[in-house]
Amino acid sequence: VDTIKLKVQTANALDRRGFLLTLLSVLSGVGIKGLYRGIGAALIKESIHSLNYWIFHGTLFRFFTEFEDTSATAPMRRLFLNLISKQLNWLCTVPFEVVSSVNQMSANAPGFLATAHCLYQEGGIGAFYRGLTVSLILAINPAIMNTLITSMLRIRALLRQSCGEDHLEARNHSAAV
Repeated sequence: VDTIKLKVQTANALDRRGFLLTLLSVLSGVGIKGLYRGIGAALIKESIHSLNYWIFHGTLFRFFTEFEDTSATAPMRRLFLNLISKQLNWLCTVPFEVVSSVNQMSANAPGFLATAHCLYQEGGIGAFYRGLTVSLILAINPAIMNTLITSMLRIRALLRQSCGEDHLEARNHSAAV
């Protein structure tokens, strides 16, 4: 899906095929393997992106809140810390995003290291930070979502408590619930 999304986003302005027709075009052109083109670089990027985010998130909440990331932390403080976590993450991971995207869109998907080398040869360090400003601005979206989820869990716990559950049981939000 990521490969198709990138093809649609980077298509010529006159190309109006959209997602479904682009998907069919890839499948008819190179088969199912076309959907997995550049997957190695994409997996590297996503692994680093996720790990990095949760390291920043955990560290910020541990040092700048009394309760870590719980609904006991004020929503605006939680929103601010979620935003800073995501922005710090992007500062570190945009280069991986750029390499992964360029690799997926290149004619032969040469791999992560080969693509990184080519990017560096073409534009130096700056080539790895294309789109950084947009990513930093868009970091507000996951920050809001994370904050809303925690707030909704707080409301759920309050409702469960009002139905007679004890405080600890009402706050159990595990997947088994």
